[in-house]
Amino acid sequence: MEVAIDTAKEALGTDAVTVSGHVVAATQAGAQALYTANVRTAYNTSLVQSERTSYSNVTGNADATGAQPAASTQFVRMDFNFSVFQAKGSTTVNYRYGMSVSNDWLQLEQRTQIRGSIFAVSSAAASAAQTALVNGLVPAGAALVRSDSGQDYEYTSASGVTAFLKYDFTVEYVGRITGQAGLLEMKLTESVTYSGTRWIEHPLPRYGDGTGGVSIVQDGGQTCGKREVRGSVSAPTLAAAQNWAWQQQSLLTGDNSDNNYPTPPQLDNEFEFIPRFDGVAYGATANVKVYRVSFSLGELLPNYLPPG
Repeated sequence: MEVAIDTAKEALGTDAVTVSGHVVAATQAGAQALYTANVRTAYNTSLVQSERTSYSNVTGNADATGAQPAASTQFVRMDFNFSVFQAKGSTTVNYRYGMSVSNDWLQLEQRTQIRGSIFAVSSAAASAAQTALVNGLVPAGAALVRSDSGQDYEYTSASGVTAFLKYDFTVEYVGRITGQAGLLEMKLTESVTYSGTRWIEHPLPRYGDGTGGVSIVQDGGQTCGKREVRGSVSAPTLAAAQNWAWQQQSLLTGDNSDNNYPTPPQLDNEFEFIPRFDGVAYGATANVKVYRVSFSLGELLPNYLPPG
């Protein structure tokens, strides 16, 4: 019998021991018995991932007298090769990871995604390694918004052994982009109702025979027109957003008689924060991600006739 043992340690993969060799015996059954007793049994409680065996016979058919008796088997050679999973050492932690950063300049939001695989002795050891790895990579002031993890195992019913292979993970963080100036997004709508004839309806009753009853509509003068300017704006600061909103008052130009009768303006201030952080709207500790202002400005136009 000859046996060779080869150990392969993969830094970013699973480790394995390969056992190979051959047994020479008088019969195939004898070779199998020697292989089982002296080699294979030692690995019955291990996770054997692959196994191959092959046999070859050596025969002879001549004797000293030169006669030609029937061929007979002199011996059998059995070759074997099998691979056994080997767990990582208790202090071994290997991993590969990738990191991507996405900046949204309209939302002033930065998303950081970290994903990878960890090879260790157990799922618990790999999870602890992930925490240590991610803590050193996550940007300051970012909030964890999403996480996924999974573990790979191998099992064979022959040995009843379950082996941990690797731990996969993905985590995503959201933070705000600071230090920006200028406006982000603007939207504007202008609605105009022109002045026109004020029609007054005078309802009339029907006659006794059921006829008549048609209303009389009379010209009651000129009705007042109006202009309304509505919109929204987002910016890194509340002052910048409100300043742009107030600038739209320049669209309130009055009527054909140069009269201008503004209606009370309305502003709605919206503060958007990154998730999972206590939002502070005002003051030195304000942590607003984006300010959004919606506004409505209007004027009454007593004499604003349509063109032509």
